Amino acid sequence: MNTKVPGRITEKGVRSNVSTCLGYCSAWVGGNGCIPLDYLMEDAATAEICRAQLWQWIRNKTKLSDGRTMSLEIFQTTVEEELDKIKRQTGGETVPPRQFDLARELFSRMVSAKDFPEFLTLPAYEELLKLEKRSLSA
Repeated sequence: MNTKVPGRITEKGVRSNVSTCLGYCSAWVGGNGCIPLDYLMEDAATAEICRAQLWQWIRNKTKLSDGRTMSLEIFQTTVEEELDKIKRQTGGETVPPRQFDLARELFSRMVSAKDFPEFLTLPAYEELLKLEKRSLSA
């Protein structure tokens, strides 16, 4: 079986995956199961594909088209840059800052994990339950 996929992994592709996951995760923790991103309706399946690609590229030390090796450092830098971009685009009006923080935390933890986490939404549910418990006890 040929496991080689033609094409190259670009910084633009990395940014697109990061942006899609951050956008979806921040909406999901706010109660939206799908969101429009770049004129496309995105849902958990798209976010899972993006997350899986990033995790694989980091674990396999995949070369980007510019010669750099995909790493956690590149990933984390891209997360911060793309999150800043999303915040500027939304003006912080449509998504509360806590949702962005939680999305970044969950997404980063899952892509940084040694073993591949099965589903993005499983740890997200756990975080939502913790938030709900805190708000009920406050």
